[in-house]
Amino acid sequence: MKYRSRNDIFASILQAASEEKEGAKLTKLMYKSFVSYLQLTDFLAELTRHELLIFDTKSKRYIVTQRGTKFLDLYLKMNILIQPEGTESSPDVPHNS
Repeated sequence: MKYRSRNDIFASILQAASEEKEGAKLTKLMYKSFVSYLQLTDFLAELTRHELLIFDTKSKRYIVTQRGTKFLDLYLKMNILIQPEGTESSPDVPHNS
């Protein structure tokens, strides 16, 4: 796997959480974003601190906030802009259309 920036990993976690209607549990986030448990807990702490995700204590799920959705949308748009000309490949994180 190629090197991924923090923003790449943030986006993959947010994407994984947004695929679940009621949020996603730790295990699903870990497997879908391809990070270890230890890495995931660090990233989740940062994402919640920046209010991109919230943790629902009742269901024990992480839910993407409106701010998180905006981050993910801007991240995907930025990746389209920086693709080399003539390249039509999509970014690593699929877009929710």
